Amino acid sequence: NLRAQQLDIIDIESVFDENIPLNLSEIATGIDYIPLELNDNCVLGDIYDIRMSGENIALISDKEVYLFDIHGKFKRKIGQIGKGPGEYQWAKDIQFSSGGNSVFIMDITGFQIIEYDLNGKHLKSISLPVRQYPEDMLFFDDHFYIMHAMQGLGQPFLYKMDNQGLLLQDMNVTCEAYQSSLSRYQESCGFCFQKDY
Repeated sequence: NLRAQQLDIIDIESVFDENIPLNLSEIATGIDYIPLELNDNCVLGDIYDIRMSGENIALISDKEVYLFDIHGKFKRKIGQIGKGPGEYQWAKDIQFSSGGNSVFIMDITGFQIIEYDLNGKHLKSISLPVRQYPEDMLFFDDHFYIMHAMQGLGQPFLYKMDNQGLLLQDMNVTCEAYQSSLSRYQESCGFCFQKDY
């Protein structure tokens, strides 16, 4: 498992607290600009999520998932909107598998995670064990970590499940704990792990 000492930690909190300029050169060596190909099969609106793995870029635009190569050439849509088998109603989050040969799509209204290969073939659908609207998903070390939208105080907020949908652990994080510890960063914060689970 990944431990905190293996991570590069960038302290941006002090920049906000002290209103200090943060130069890109302090945290990165450069930027690669990748223009995405648009055509009749690929018309993008607002982009909600974007992930890269190996030679692939996957993104969500207007509840649908698009796949591009590392140079921005459009490859295909992944899956389709619907209520049938292997379809999603509202793609909210995407993650590549550990090997980068498939993509997981979190469907927030279907309460499921759907796996597709990079050719768009449906591999499996995993029902979420907790029926609250999921907000974020992380696939790490062959497990899913699911964070829920703040539905109600006292509700479990973060849980861990295996790649078949079995609930393994409630991470004992509640909305109250999240709100009190990260209240200033609610809009921009995703997953923050301080402990090796």
